[in-house]
Amino acid sequence: MPIPEEIQEPLLEGKLEEAEGLLRAYLKEQPDDDDAYTELVRVVLGQRRVKEAETMITEMVEADDGDPVALGLRGLLHEYKGNLDEARADYASALEIDPEQVNVLYNLGRLSVVSVEFDEATAEKAETYLKKTVELVPDHFLAHFQLAALYTRLGRPEDAAQACYNTLERNPFHVPSYLFLGEIFSAVGQIDEVIELYKAGLRVNPLVHAFRDELLRLYRIQERFDAAFEVALKQTEMRGAFVDFLELGQLAILLEDPQTAEVAFLKAEELQPNDWRTAFNLGELYRGTELWEKAEDAYHRSLEQAETPESLTGLALILQQSDESDDQEQAIVYFQQAQALSPDTPEYLLNLALALSQAGRVEEITETLTRVEPLFAPEDPSLEQVRSLL
Repeated sequence: MPIPEEIQEPLLEGKLEEAEGLLRAYLKEQPDDDDAYTELVRVVLGQRRVKEAETMITEMVEADDGDPVALGLRGLLHEYKGNLDEARADYASALEIDPEQVNVLYNLGRLSVVSVEFDEATAEKAETYLKKTVELVPDHFLAHFQLAALYTRLGRPEDAAQACYNTLERNPFHVPSYLFLGEIFSAVGQIDEVIELYKAGLRVNPLVHAFRDELLRLYRIQERFDAAFEVALKQTEMRGAFVDFLELGQLAILLEDPQTAEVAFLKAEELQPNDWRTAFNLGELYRGTELWEKAEDAYHRSLEQAETPESLTGLALILQQSDESDDQEQAIVYFQQAQALSPDTPEYLLNLALALSQAGRVEEITETLTRVEPLFAPEDPSLEQVRSLL
């Protein structure tokens, strides 16, 4: 007896709690529907209620130890418990009784694909099981996707890509296939194709924030900051997370749009006030527009959350604008603290050396250089720059 369509829909969409409720209500009316009961067991397992599922499966096996469906479910239970050898044994027993059990064929194929002891024989078994699965159920998109994983592991990218396309043809909402294809195209340098792929994925499902995250990364690689900004703006609208506003602000700075950057950073700070990066970015923004007091305040807020060389350097650079000797001395202190936090970073070494040189404290440059020189490669140009100040 086929499972009613109103139950099949939440099953396909992965809405397990909803499907369970519908299945239990249906089984009260049709208690002898074995197919519906089998789906109920799968749903319970899918919700990681292993003990409950184990009781149900044990009852099935005890009622008929030659039931291939029960053996297949027990194999799945073994998988959930991490007993893979027992799982394979139950799957094999189930196939001996009924060699066309789609779920068992798929599970054996999937286990073979991810096997630690992966060799030519294991690969052949995986392909055989998965191809048999799609032969019996051509629209089994997960089997197509596992074939993509298999071909990737075998170093056959073209076959892997085709298997991903086969998956998306049957389930255009299958996010892992888009990401998998993106990795395949990226590996061969086809970045434009990856971008178009993720844009197509967003047209199908605009709620997949991972696609926009990937587009942002790729646009940054290509230095297409205008395109990245548009994606970041959309991401703040669709997801609106702290990292989204942080990204938007940083892109706005690159595009010389300080007003948008300020709004974005302030929103990020509102969402996550304990993260040092937002206040630091505001400090950088204000310093760049010569709003010294606001910049200093932002750097201090950042340092309240974490002592970082970035914010210490920002404060030091502000104080260097002053003609007061006390400010110049404090700038050196901040540069020293920054360099101590990251002693192998050329930027912080050079900042400190220049400040010491301007103050006529050459001996301290020598002391610093002696201390940090082993941390740098001998040919590092920053060492030569520091030596030129002696």
